[in-house]
Amino acid sequence: MHIKGEDKLSYIKIHVDKEDEMGVCFSVETHSRGISASLGGFYIVTTDITKFIAELGTLENKRSGVACLLSAYPEEFSLSIRCVNRRGHVIISLRMKDISYYEELMTPCSVEVSFGIDPTSLPELLKHCKLLERDAM
Repeated sequence: MHIKGEDKLSYIKIHVDKEDEMGVCFSVETHSRGISASLGGFYIVTTDITKFIAELGTLENKRSGVACLLSAYPEEFSLSIRCVNRRGHVIISLRMKDISYYEELMTPCSVEVSFGIDPTSLPELLKHCKLLERDAM
């Protein structure tokens, strides 16, 4: 799934990597305003994907509200899409966090990006999310 920003430079790409006994493993990459990052190996529960699609469908139909997708470990990955005003302008926000270790020290690394998306792209985004859900099952 590829989500493009209104500025034509920002994007978020989400890929299904594999399915196993733990669930569905995803990876994501993003670029926005000179910041680029990627994260792989996080899991999302299939029912959470289904819930996100329902929320996104409501947001697309009513042009209000928010749709959120969280990884099984919510601090690791979150994606939210929300309408910011009555005219239906839409913003997408992505948070990614990973933990690494150096000696005995835990060193967190996190990235958060937000950018506007074209509201007329919501039906196409909803279609891609449904394909993502299908691939995850």
